[in-house]
Amino acid sequence: MWLTTLGAAGVRMEAAGEAPRTVRAATPRRIVDPTGAGDAFRAGFLAGVCWGEPPDLSARLGCALASLALEGLGAQGYTADPASVLQRIEDSYGPTSTRAVAPHVEGLTA
Repeated sequence: MWLTTLGAAGVRMEAAGEAPRTVRAATPRRIVDPTGAGDAFRAGFLAGVCWGEPPDLSARLGCALASLALEGLGAQGYTADPASVLQRIEDSYGPTSTRAVAPHVEGLTA
């Protein structure tokens, strides 16, 4: 599988023998600085994959973290505490996605 981040349009996921699919971006409350958003996306996506979640859900987690990164100044000027991450997923993708990642996220510290 390979991923192409599309900024405000989200991420396109492609795999051999499958039709490409897109996960829309999570909506930031404001954009302060794009520095670190790609790294935050990758961290969230890879965490989801390591937890055994499907690619679409992992991409939603990555997009949620990227949207939080956009709201901070600099590569690490944002907070990704469990409550903020889950709220962003809820706001952007709804309760089904939130319930799926909550068991993984709730015990983490910022």
